[in-house]
Amino acid sequence: MRFGIKSFYSPPQGIGYFSSYELNQKLRLAEEKGDVEKIEKIKNKIEEKQKKYNETKEIYNQSMASYVKIRRFVAAFIGIASIIIGIFIADYFLGAGFIVGGAFCIFDATSFWWSSLSDIVRFFIIMGALLLLFLVGFLLVKHSYKQKEKGEHNV
Repeated sequence: MRFGIKSFYSPPQGIGYFSSYELNQKLRLAEEKGDVEKIEKIKNKIEEKQKKYNETKEIYNQSMASYVKIRRFVAAFIGIASIIIGIFIADYFLGAGFIVGGAFCIFDATSFWWSSLSDIVRFFIIMGALLLLFLVGFLLVKHSYKQKEKGEHNV
């Protein structure tokens, strides 16, 4: 699912990492020498670098949240469509494959972000899973009764 969505809508690029190692080394040397002016200059550079990194990280987090929403919506939509298609396919095994594949798409859309979903959304997802379980069970029983009526036996 992730690779298919990346083909049409790529995720935001990473922002790298924040490292002030070199500046911290210079700061340590300046503190050993007791150069107050240089110490303040280096501390200001570290603060500027940290501020710029935080701003970039905030922009990245906002764009990633947008990407995640779209990905979650697309995966859930494909999963629901796959389940509906699977219900109406005449071939039992192919239909069951579509239903299970759709369930996995929905699982992929919701599992990683489960803790960030609202309670009502979680409730509907669990109810949908329960209804899906009943539906698959009903189709299985219906299929086995049709086989009995035709005189076919499972070996």
